[in-house]
Amino acid sequence: MMARCALWLVSPIWVFALVGIGLSSKVGETWQADILAFQGISEENFEIFILDIGSSLRVNVSRSAGGDFGPRWSGDGRLAFTSRRDRNSEIYVLDTNSGSVANVTRSSTQEESPAWSVDGHLAFVSNRAGFWQIYVLDASTGLAADGVHGGQVDYLPAWSVDGRLAFTSSSVGNQEIFVLDAQTGVVSNLTQNEGNDSEPAWAADGRLAFTSTRDGNSEIYVLDAVTGLAHNVSHHAAEDYSPAWSRDGRLAFVSERDGIAKIYVLDLNTGMLRKVTDEIAYSPSWRW
Repeated sequence: MMARCALWLVSPIWVFALVGIGLSSKVGETWQADILAFQGISEENFEIFILDIGSSLRVNVSRSAGGDFGPRWSGDGRLAFTSRRDRNSEIYVLDTNSGSVANVTRSSTQEESPAWSVDGHLAFVSNRAGFWQIYVLDASTGLAADGVHGGQVDYLPAWSVDGRLAFTSSSVGNQEIFVLDAQTGVVSNLTQNEGNDSEPAWAADGRLAFTSTRDGNSEIYVLDAVTGLAHNVSHHAAEDYSPAWSRDGRLAFVSERDGIAKIYVLDLNTGMLRKVTDEIAYSPSWRW
């Protein structure tokens, strides 16, 4: 399918706010380490926000009546997300420098859950074949490759820095984490657990965080790339889900331990846990 891009322009008001936190100025690791995008609520509608953790400044960058969900940063500072502003769910990309927003899927079916590779390819989930599976949009041609897992029910893709694609699959009955080696085409089941394992997220060093119900409730687990062992790192009776790594190895996730969904940041080296949103918030994504 050839993606025809429909352009929207976002109000420049938020661009000036972003300049204040460095997002529209020179890229540097210092400020990148503290920038999160997330899905929040504005006037009873889901919108995409950008948060500077250091200053607590947050900016609504989508402002659509249709509902915007699940933001994901690219390496060059673009922000992909799911939007229903054209009634069905489609993938949009926000250029944080110009404020322009482009529909990159332009399909009459449902597209959700975007995920960027290091080289700019955009994976997403679509039901265009009659069931949910993962497609990859080529950045240079605009063409979407067919499902990556042989017609299985797959969703929630996540790229590693070395080009592996992790995703959730129901192909074995329960939800498990699978990984596609893009070079060989080999697909492997990483989790193999009776609980439901979903929402994979790669760290820069190859560790894989994911959400699991193997202990009865949703918790955040980290799979060690060397030993293959998974460890519970959230340890709470409330629901914890949607992990996201910073470049320096901190782990953001959503927790309902305060009664509503909020975003927390866990430093795995020190064990320090910090709440970074006071309002309802979902789907964190770090700016790398």
